[in-house]
Amino acid sequence: MNNQHEQDPSPLKVNPSEVENLITEIKASSLSPQSKELVVKILVSFLWLSRQLAEKRLSIHKLLKLFFGSKTEKSNKKDEANKDDKESTSTPKPEDEKKKPVKGHGKNGSAKFENAKRESIVHPTLKAKDICPVCEDGKLYEFGFAEVLRLFGQPPLIAKIYELARFRCANCQELFTAPLPEEAGNNRHHESANAMVGLLNYGSGMPFYRLEALQKQLGTPLADATQFDMAESLANCAGPIFNYLKTLASSADQQGFDDTPMPILSLIKENEQLLENERKGMQTSAIMATSGVNKIALFITGRQHAGENIGDLLQNRNPLLSKVIQMSDASANNFCHAYSDLVITALCMDHGRRNFYDLLIFFPQDCQHVIKELGIIYKNDDTAKVLNLTPIERLHFHQKHSAEVMNNLNTWMEEKIENKEVEPNSELGKAINYFTKHWNGLTEFLRTAGAPLSNAEVERLVKRCVLRRKASLFYKTQAGAWIGDILMSVIETCRFAEKNTFEYLVVLQKYASRVKANPEHWLPWNYEQALVALTKNTHLFSV
Repeated sequence: MNNQHEQDPSPLKVNPSEVENLITEIKASSLSPQSKELVVKILVSFLWLSRQLAEKRLSIHKLLKLFFGSKTEKSNKKDEANKDDKESTSTPKPEDEKKKPVKGHGKNGSAKFENAKRESIVHPTLKAKDICPVCEDGKLYEFGFAEVLRLFGQPPLIAKIYELARFRCANCQELFTAPLPEEAGNNRHHESANAMVGLLNYGSGMPFYRLEALQKQLGTPLADATQFDMAESLANCAGPIFNYLKTLASSADQQGFDDTPMPILSLIKENEQLLENERKGMQTSAIMATSGVNKIALFITGRQHAGENIGDLLQNRNPLLSKVIQMSDASANNFCHAYSDLVITALCMDHGRRNFYDLLIFFPQDCQHVIKELGIIYKNDDTAKVLNLTPIERLHFHQKHSAEVMNNLNTWMEEKIENKEVEPNSELGKAINYFTKHWNGLTEFLRTAGAPLSNAEVERLVKRCVLRRKASLFYKTQAGAWIGDILMSVIETCRFAEKNTFEYLVVLQKYASRVKANPEHWLPWNYEQALVALTKNTHLFSV
């Protein structure tokens, strides 16, 4: 055959059951025993090679996503436009649902700048009751102010040198020095400087060495070792808040958690002395606890997994409280069996859906069916949020509009395996088995009021750890990890409360003794009330 005209063979898709039937026919044919054995070996090898190639292609596909990322896991817009009537009829639209606002140019109006300094500018030539310079008849009257916004830059940290006047007595040589202004504070590093260093590093992922280089360029040098001392001082003041947040998290209504690797150099060196069967891993557990309307973020770094860290919290939980709803993925490291009687386990729907999304290019028809059906569930949940339903109302809503969809999906998955339409050990079979194996956890939202669908908020917390790990690579010691856990927990909890994190960190330092004595009055969502009480001399708490 001429190689110039040789064409690549078209893709051959063969079901494993079809191969088994073909092998049976070959064994019953009139071929010689040697030929039968050879053809059967070729078919078995072909089936094995196809599976291996598919799994290798899948690994490369995941690797490409790891390096270059994936913009979205949403279905194709064309697929969304071709949805059948089932989705539209099963998901009622709220009457008062408003259209999503069109994305603008990204600029913020002056009302968004809550902490902007306002300066009133007097007109240089005109004032109220003056004669109008245009018509020269009417009188002018005040008509408010025209707002003009200007943004100015400044270094993250600035230095002030106070030159204090001094006098010496010509007779007794006694020296008199002018006192420092109150704004100077008592320490070389002001509370605001400590807060900024902590916020940049543990809130935004800027490493100490990078801030050191920036400050040097801006004429205010600050060594990275000095920055760590400043962060440690800030963590000592925020420590009581961190401990009290743990207490609140132990009594929370909901808990979500996950792990991410976080190296600690001192533990890496310690690993050299450990036995093979001893635990050597290191990770940060990101925990989000919801208590009423308040959300709490906790980060705990060390050798313990999320399930063990959650177990430490549940150890202090009042057994008379109702069961806490826990949300995570199905990893064994996320479960604490010692306190299973205190919890209701819900599993993340996103993880189950992602297994099918990753296989979309290899099994488009089956995966698209699962993704489409789960899209109905997500849309129902979004509708419940738009309608502002209570947890009980949301439960009834899902039971009415989502239960049938999930049951049909479960039946579809079981039939795919039972009818041998999908090989159980294939990637698609593994995705189906994950869903059916963890069905109770994935459908907890159909039985328990308030059970969430996904662990997305905790995943966003985990990204905070990943951001810091990419920039700083590791913690040096367990003490450094302790400082990071405190500051990241307090900063993220403050973000949940939608408060000014910088101002909050400054307040924790200024009133450190009061915070230590009564941390419950200095939490991100109520510390402003404590400040008001101080100005009014109200005795809300002791010092």
